[in-house]
Amino acid sequence: MFMQYNHVGGTEFGLTIASQHGSLRVTVPLPRSLATAIARGMIPGARC
Repeated sequence: MFMQYNHVGGTEFGLTIASQHGSLRVTVPLPRSLATAIARGMIPGARC
């Protein structure tokens, strides 16, 4: 299974989960502090 995170903008965060059965994309709101941490590259595996 493959997971990819994308910072959509502001406090929106997209999560894509792909597997052999297909892919699922969800967009969830994040606390501003967490969104800021992601934007600064403080969370491994998360990309803007």
